[in-house]
Amino acid sequence: MVRLLKRRLIACLWFALALTACGLSPSPSSPAPSSSASASPSQAEPVTCSEPCPSASATSGAFKLELALPKVEWKSDEPVTGTAILSYGGPDPTTISGSGTLIGFRYTQIDGSHKVEPVSTADCRRYEIDPATPMNAPLSKSGALSPEDPDFDFLRSFLTAPDVRLPAGMWDVSALAQFTEGDCGPGGHSMAATMRVTVTD
Repeated sequence: MVRLLKRRLIACLWFALALTACGLSPSPSSPAPSSSASASPSQAEPVTCSEPCPSASATSGAFKLELALPKVEWKSDEPVTGTAILSYGGPDPTTISGSGTLIGFRYTQIDGSHKVEPVSTADCRRYEIDPATPMNAPLSKSGALSPEDPDFDFLRSFLTAPDVRLPAGMWDVSALAQFTEGDCGPGGHSMAATMRVTVTD
């Protein structure tokens, strides 16, 4: 009985954390799950900088995924912010399909052992993307927890915090997107835009 309750608790915690992944607004027929921990594209303000923002990008066909941060040097006591932008360079709007969490973020410590992989919902959702209106998603986090994971304490602290705060060190911050054109199916586009940041105490 104790083992069963423990498994149910882990499953519930995984589901709650999965909802913190940033969601993009799907087509009206497929409403996205809501989450107070992430902003919808209409609420996600692009990063603004006095000079061109530090950024990284990846392309796949006519699609481009860009990650923009206001800076690459952060303090461990300040939240890391940024925006992922998925744009389409085709002549007309098109439909893409993917998880209800279309864009996720991965955090990898270069000079340490911490790594946070995003989780995606198993559903298939359709999104309309217009060449004139890229999809913006604010930097956020998601992940799965297991007490058997040797990094459980860090992951629990990081994933349950209200914002993205990284311990001191060098980190790769990646925006990830995986989707297909048209309906869900094998193949498609898998993109990663990565920026290296330095965090100090």
